[in-house]
Amino acid sequence: MKIAVLTVILTLGFVFGTFAQTPPADTIVRVSVSPLNDHLFLIKCVGGEEFNLPPFTSNLIASVGPDGILLVDAAFNSTGPAMHDTVMALATRNSAGDKKIMVNTHFHDDHTGGNHYLKNDMILMIHQDGINALSGKFFDLPGVPDPDCPMIGFSDSVTIRFNNEDIHIIPAPRTHSTGDVYVYFEQSKIVAAGDLFFSDEIPYVELGSGGREAGYQTQIRKFINDFPDGVAFYPGHGRPYMKADFQKYDTMLTETVK
Repeated sequence: MKIAVLTVILTLGFVFGTFAQTPPADTIVRVSVSPLNDHLFLIKCVGGEEFNLPPFTSNLIASVGPDGILLVDAAFNSTGPAMHDTVMALATRNSAGDKKIMVNTHFHDDHTGGNHYLKNDMILMIHQDGINALSGKFFDLPGVPDPDCPMIGFSDSVTIRFNNEDIHIIPAPRTHSTGDVYVYFEQSKIVAAGDLFFSDEIPYVELGSGGREAGYQTQIRKFINDFPDGVAFYPGHGRPYMKADFQKYDTMLTETVK
C-alpha cells in the first residue's frame, strides 16, 4: 500500500508542481539561450501542449568549442525546429568544430521529441535501455524501430574528451525510469541531470518502466557524496541545485516515504 500511495503522491507532485504557474501562450519564449561559462550554454525549451498539458520548460546543456558541439537532450517535438536552429547558430557563432553529438538522458518524449530535427546533423546517443524503450522492444521481441531513435546505445559509463574537457556520461539505473543517465562536465563543475531530480518538487518516479523510489534516493545521495563542492546540477526541469539543496531534498524524500 505504501508503494501505491507513493506512486500517486509522486505523480501528483510532478503534475501540480511543474504546471502550477502557466503564462499566457502568446507571451511564451519557446527557445532561449544563456551562457554558463565560455563554452557551456543552457538552452530552455518551452512546450508540453502536445501532451495536452500546460506549457513547461525542458533544460538542455550544450558544449560548444573547437571539437564541435555536444548537446544533452533534445526537448519537445514542438520546439524541435527552433531548438535545431538555435543549436546550429551557436555552433556557427562560436566557430565550433565539425563534430556534433547529442545525448538523451532518457527516453521520455519531453527529452527525445526534438531528436527528429537533429538526426540528420548529429550523432544521437542514449542508454541501451532507452533504445529498447523507443523501439518498442519487449523481452526478446524486436519491436518496431522508432525512426528518431538514437543510433548509438551504451550500457556502461562513457568518457569523452571534448572541447578541452572531460565529459562523463554515467548511467543511473532504476531511478526515474529505465536507462536514465546524467552528464558530468568535469572541469566546468556542471552536471546535466535529466529527470534525476525535480527542483523543489516531489519527483516523478515511473514505476511502470523500471523507476524505483529507493534507487532515486540513492542517486540523490550520490550527488551529495560523490561530487566535489561547487558542482552545479541542472535538472531537466527547474532551477539548478548545489549540494546543500540536495541535503534538503534527501530529507524531503525520507519524510515522504515514511
